[in-house]
Amino acid sequence: MARSLNLDENCFLKQFGERAQLQASFNYYSSCKRPDLVLGLKPHADGTGYTIVLQDEVGSVVHRAVSDSKRIRISITTFYTPEAGKEIGPEEGLIGIGASRLYK
Repeated sequence: MARSLNLDENCFLKQFGERAQLQASFNYYSSCKRPDLVLGLKPHADGTGYTIVLQDEVGSVVHRAVSDSKRIRISITTFYTPEAGKEIGPEEGLIGIGASRLYK
């Protein structure tokens, strides 16, 4: 990702620290005749630095896990979390001359 933005190849690795955590989650949701009775995950956003979700026909940052009455569902998620206490922010190479930061 860094190279595609013309940044130092390790800039994001440096920001997240040496003890950053990379985790993956593989989820299988079988079809269910009464998905309204199945307890999945409530709508949520992930609190990680990066979350990449490969999912079927579902969009948006706020998401939830649900069953479908007609077919199985599979999601694959990768979480990348900075080391504890690490402060991250906009990468300097992405801030242009005269452009201000949109957040602290």
